[in-house]
Formats: sequence, C-alpha cells, structure tokens
Amino acid sequence: MAGFAGDSAVAWLGVDNLKMLCPVFIGDTVTVVVEVMEKKPTSKPDKGVQTWRYSVKNQRGETVMVFDYKLMFHMRI
Repeated sequence: MAGFAGDSAVAWLGVDNLKMLCPVFIGDTVTVVVEVMEKKPTSKPDKGVQTWRYSVKNQRGETVMVFDYKLMFHMRI
C-alpha cells in the first residue's frame, strides 16, 4: 500500500478485471490514477468494502494497465 489507506484498511480482498493493454518499455514513465468505483457496507456496521479502479498510463497518456482493487475498511460510526 502507498500509505493512503493508513490504518483504516482491514483486509485486502483481491484484484479483478486485470487488463494489460500495452507494453511498457525501459525508460517509459508511468503514472497511476485511482478512482473509487464502489462503496458498500458489510453485515457488520463498523466495516465496509470499497472497490478502487487503478489506471496505469505511460508518458503518452496511453492506458497500459487497468485493474479493480477491493479492500475492506473500518467505517466511521
């Protein structure tokens, strides 16, 4: 983790829809954009699940990889 979920993350629930769309070459510069796609509560009111879409782009703005990352978090009550 890159530190932005902090102590809020309880469990990593997996990766879905992983697609490698273009090759990445030595010397390429990549950037990552993360978008929250879904937030839903669990049966326990103090926990919830979020799905984040990661989009990896090269220096030309081409999307080279995408995937959905699912995490369980502590909820504020």
